[in-house]
Amino acid sequence: MISITDELQGYLHSKSYRYITLKKEMKKVCCASPPIPMVKIGRPKDIEDYHIETINDIQIYVHKGLQYRRPYLNVGLRKFFRFYEVYAYDPESICFCSGEKGHL
Repeated sequence: MISITDELQGYLHSKSYRYITLKKEMKKVCCASPPIPMVKIGRPKDIEDYHIETINDIQIYVHKGLQYRRPYLNVGLRKFFRFYEVYAYDPESICFCSGEKGHL
């Protein structure tokens, strides 16, 4: 199940963005969490390789080959100096270095 934070939804609406892509490529955030899919704002070029989920009028393109096996995946927004970053994280992870505290 994929969810989008309220902060990210507000940011996307303020910029008139309506699309997020969860790529097949994964990145390791830290040693205590599973690899997380890479995220980008916008539609992918190869749309046929993705299925679409919609949350509150935001379309999320999820790569059909994505190998994320945990039950939940959140997509959020964080600010780094003057820049914003859209990122995915596991809400059930005990990892604190991803910027979000998970549940235990």
